[in-house]
Amino acid sequence: AYEIPKRDWSSDVCSSDLKLIRKDEVFAIVNPFGAGTNAAVVKRAVDEGVIYFAPWAASAVLQQISAKSPRLFTTVPDYHTTTDRGLTWLLDQNPNFKKVGWLYMEGPFGDLIGRGVTSAMAAKKMELAAQASYKPGEIDFSSQVARMRAAGVDLIVMATITRETVGVMNE
Repeated sequence: AYEIPKRDWSSDVCSSDLKLIRKDEVFAIVNPFGAGTNAAVVKRAVDEGVIYFAPWAASAVLQQISAKSPRLFTTVPDYHTTTDRGLTWLLDQNPNFKKVGWLYMEGPFGDLIGRGVTSAMAAKKMELAAQASYKPGEIDFSSQVARMRAAGVDLIVMATITRETVGVMNE
């Protein structure tokens, strides 16, 4: 088994993947974590003949970046699929949820989850009561939460990462 030396690789992802692929000649990268780091590495890895197995990231994005390489094996369902199924189930289980709000981070992450929200709402023949976006790195969510409150939403579907989720919940 290969063990990465104790070093902070976070600022140098591309150099560390090159070391693994070219110098150490690994045959597989298994279960790497993080959408950003996986997006930065997957294409180079599969192009160099390395198996890329079970990355924790948006599998639709990685499939696109890798040009649907047969060396990429994803195990995490697409965000849009899980959002569609999860929201549909939640609305089926809670018929009192009549007004749904949608709060999302601008960019590919929000777009993917938004596809699931859109398809679930269409299947339920519902329209969003409110929607609001934010840019990555924002920390003030008062206007977005105010929009949800003004619409009287019963449920807010969020495409947020941890820090932003906490920020929204604190409003």
